[in-house]
This record gives sequence, C-alpha cells and structure tokens, in this order.
Amino acid sequence: MKGKKDIILIVVTVILVIVLIVGFIYDRNSAVLSRTNIYDVSIDDNLELVKMNKVGFLYMRAAYEAKMKIKKDNAEDYIITLASVYGGLGQMFDYTQYKQYEADVLTNVSIKPNPREDSFIWVLGTKLKENSNENIVYIISIEGEGEAYMYLYYSRK
Repeated sequence: MKGKKDIILIVVTVILVIVLIVGFIYDRNSAVLSRTNIYDVSIDDNLELVKMNKVGFLYMRAAYEAKMKIKKDNAEDYIITLASVYGGLGQMFDYTQYKQYEADVLTNVSIKPNPREDSFIWVLGTKLKENSNENIVYIISIEGEGEAYMYLYYSRK
C-alpha cells in the first residue's frame, strides 16, 4: 500500500502535467493571435502565419511580433477592414517616411517589414480595449515581387 505522501505526490504531478498541457494549448500561435486581436486573423484563410516571436511565458505573454502573408495580395481589403474594426484610419507612408518610422519606433523588434521602395506601407496602432494596457500595431506592406504581408506587434505595457 502506498503512503499518503506518495499519493499526494502523484496527484500534484498529474495536476502539474494537466496545467502544462492546457498551457501549451492556450499558447498555440493561433490561440494567441485569436485572443489578442479584435479582427481574428487566426481564422482568416487568406492569411498565412510566416513567423512569430513571443515574449513572456505561457499564460502571461507580454508581447509578440508576427509576420503574416496575405495570400491573394489584396492588401487594400485588410486596410479597410482593420480601419473599420478598430475605428481608426491608420497612416499611409511612402518608403522614406516608413524608414523614418522604423528607425524611431521599431528599433527593438526582430521581425520587420522589407517594403519595396515604390510601394506604400500602411500603419495602424491602437489599444485593444478602451481602458486597457494592451496595444497592437498593424503594418501592411508590399514586398519583393508584389507579395503583401501583414505585420502585427502586440504588447502589454
């Protein structure tokens, strides 16, 4: 017969394993994107996650940066949708203006747009909720041979 300490140890171990499993499910890229965007980019079939860097641990993500490919290259549709969902117009930059914005604001991020010099870059930064410390910045750019990408920068500060 097992002692009371052994049973307690087994129960605690099982609970910790369950908490970790739930945490990893909660922390999937699609789940994080879904929780931190009013417009759910994780279920949009026209968006493909290319890269994502997360900061923080499982249940307490402090920030992330993500690059998503817009498959059908209809960047204008996303600009209109995001502007209407968040109630802001955003700002359209030319290449020179964007590079200045990047130098001023995006110094601490590792995933950065690489826009073509002849293209536009659209930027929208907003709070997720009115009295919240959660912020998100969307950047939509045209790169390479005309591929469109959406960049997301989320932070809780």
